[in-house]
Amino acid sequence: MRSQMLKQIPLTRPGGRWACALLLDLILASAAVPPVRAQEVGGGETGDDHTACVLRETLRQIVAVSGGELYVEPETFSVSDGNVLLAGTPNYLWKPAVGSGKASSVRNAVFGVVIASDGATRVVPTPVEGMLVMGVRAVAREAGGWWIAFEEAEWTSETRRIIDKRVVALWFGAFDGQSWIALEELPLPADVTIRPFSGSTLVRSGDRLAWTLVAAAGPEDERRVLVYERVAGRWSYQIVPTFSANYAEPAYSRSGELVLAVVEADTTRRVDGNSLFLYARQPVWRQWRKLVTGYGAPVHHPKLSLSPRGDLLTWWSRVEGRREVRARFGAIDGGTRRVIEVDPDVAQFALVSLADGRRVWVTDHVVDGQPVRELRFVGEAADSLLAFGDIPNPYDGKFAATTPAPSELLLAGPARGRTDHDPVVRSLLLRLRIDCGADVP
Repeated sequence: MRSQMLKQIPLTRPGGRWACALLLDLILASAAVPPVRAQEVGGGETGDDHTACVLRETLRQIVAVSGGELYVEPETFSVSDGNVLLAGTPNYLWKPAVGSGKASSVRNAVFGVVIASDGATRVVPTPVEGMLVMGVRAVAREAGGWWIAFEEAEWTSETRRIIDKRVVALWFGAFDGQSWIALEELPLPADVTIRPFSGSTLVRSGDRLAWTLVAAAGPEDERRVLVYERVAGRWSYQIVPTFSANYAEPAYSRSGELVLAVVEADTTRRVDGNSLFLYARQPVWRQWRKLVTGYGAPVHHPKLSLSPRGDLLTWWSRVEGRREVRARFGAIDGGTRRVIEVDPDVAQFALVSLADGRRVWVTDHVVDGQPVRELRFVGEAADSLLAFGDIPNPYDGKFAATTPAPSELLLAGPARGRTDHDPVVRSLLLRLRIDCGADVP
């Protein structure tokens, strides 16, 4: 185990109150490695949120099914009743090598895999041609299993190649953990071109569901937001009159109203890029208020979390050649707000809500001058942030994170073989536990 000095990272931007984050390097080769105590960051009232926490790795394993080992692009990673759905494309089922030969693979033969709470796995069959599936999104059903939405790409029978990943259909279905129990094609508005892979998170409030996509529409091909909503078992759509939308993320407020966080240029400024606006239905969709200015630090891939714990927006911005993860705390409908720097240099990040409502960032931190990267874990703590620690990043690309049980994090992403003779990419599961409180050793 290597040791390293504490690293100090500023959290708030110039012009506001400066807080400091003390991050400890945490190297966990296996579950047997003793935990390293994380340090509290920032100020605030004392209480349960400000007790010490430790991070422990409890599991590290390759995803395998009866046909062999599996890689699934983690487009969605969703928990339902303790079971986890990992789904997306591309995916590869690696069949074991025979004799001295190499392992062979079948591409996009499955939709994904369900990982049960006891570790057992079950393949999710693809309901349409696997090569055409894009942008898979899922959310847990109250009855168990998942609601699932995805895009279908155009293809030609002659070449069996996707044509510029053009979206020709949208699908919605239900998977109960064993099989598909429903599948329907959603209506598409005329004269729009859906931007591939622009689908938002699939969100649920009671029996209502919402999903958004970005589409070109109108004579000038303005980038509109296409909002699909399922109420009383029926889907309908609306086109939000945005002009240059790049991202749109829906959320249901605590009062049950659907709102949108939309990233687009601020047309009231001569120069602007990727500002973040809140859209609301009153009763038609309109731009309600500006949440974050994009000039100088454009907003990318926003995530919107509205909960009794408080409203939270998080995103990454390019600042002086770096990707910086930022968060905006405070009610989205007005009042005070703070923008905090979560990590100053990342390749990607994920946001997870624990059972107690606390949000945790998992960031793929770029270490200056080093060929390896770190996974950093930072959580909410009242009016500040709490750093749980960091570990070497075992992933070779996009990862996803979820919480299968209270105080647990589960990550999935691509991992290559450990030797030159084993270049196969597989899905690696990494399970960690966060323990906070007076009983922490």
